[in-house]
Amino acid sequence: MEKVSLTGALKIPGMIVIMMQGMVIALLAVFMFDSSYLDAWSTYGNGSQTIMSGEEL
Repeated sequence: MEKVSLTGALKIPGMIVIMMQGMVIALLAVFMFDSSYLDAWSTYGNGSQTIMSGEEL
């Protein structure tokens, strides 16, 4: 199988496109994890499964 490589005029724009895709994926991951993380913390301690609920204090 032949190795694919970018040469000449396509090398720099190709690298820029790859870096932009990486940044977009990273930003999407941060925003998606951020929303689920905040949802988890907002419901933490409201269930009956917690170690110290408000009734036991």
